[in-house]
Amino acid sequence: MEFEIKPKNKLSLGLKELWDYRELFYFFTWRDVKVKYKQAALGIMWAVLQPLVMMIQNSTASAANAATMPETREAFQPPLVLART
Repeated sequence: MEFEIKPKNKLSLGLKELWDYRELFYFFTWRDVKVKYKQAALGIMWAVLQPLVMMIQNSTASAANAATMPETREAFQPPLVLART
């Protein structure tokens, strides 16, 4: 059993139906906007947090390395920072 939905006339834009179901249209539109910008916010947070966490991790590793071998501290830090950018 198939159903085909056709407009009453060919020039109809369906504005009456859109007005009748405006709340449904509003909620669907709001849901799509929320999802889109939530994903964008997560992307921005990831772009900021990921390098920050890596910097903290590398600083900790560098401090541990400097504690065991003090002469390598100055030689180790610049390449480490440049490699992560």
